[in-house]
Amino acid sequence: EEHNDAWRYKQKTKQEERDKLVTKLGEDIKEKERKQEEFENLKIELALAEEEVKRREMEERIFQKKLQERADLKKYYEQVMDERKDRAKRRQEEEDEYRRQILEEMEANDKVHQMNSQKARLKREEHKREVNKLIEERRMNQEFIKQQELREREEEREYREFRKKIIEEEGRRLLAMHAAE
Repeated sequence: EEHNDAWRYKQKTKQEERDKLVTKLGEDIKEKERKQEEFENLKIELALAEEEVKRREMEERIFQKKLQERADLKKYYEQVMDERKDRAKRRQEEEDEYRRQILEEMEANDKVHQMNSQKARLKREEHKREVNKLIEERRMNQEFIKQQELREREEEREYREFRKKIIEEEGRRLLAMHAAE
C-alpha cells in the first residue's frame, strides 16, 4: 500500500504539473490573442489616421486652389478696371482733340475770324452743334462696340462659371472616391 500511495502521490503530482502546464498554456494563448487583437486595433487606428491625413491634405489642396482662383479673379478684375479707366481717359482725350480739330477746320473753312461778331457767334454755335452731332454719332458707335465687348465678357464669365462648376464637381467626386477607399 505504501507503494500504491507513493504511486498515487506521483500520479497526483504529475497531474498537478500537467494542470499547471495546461493553465499556463491557456494563459499564454489568451495573452497572445490579446496582443494580436491589440495589434489589429492599432493597425486599424493607424489606417484611419492615415485616411484622415489624406482627406485633410486633399481639403487643404482644394482650399489653396480656391484661394488661388479667387486671387487670380481679383487680379483679373483689377486689370479689367484699370484697362477700362485707361480706355475712358484715352476716349475723352481723343474726343477733346477731335472736337478741337473739327472746330478749327470749320472756323478756317468759314473764315469766322473775318465775320462780324454776331455772325461769328452764330457760326461758332452752328459749328458746336455739328461737332456735338459728330461726337454723338461717334459715341453711339463706341457704345455699340462696348455692348459687344460686354456680351463677349458675359459669355466668358458664363464659361468660367461652367468650368468652375465642373472642377468643383470633379473635386467632390474625387473626395467621395477617396473617402470610399
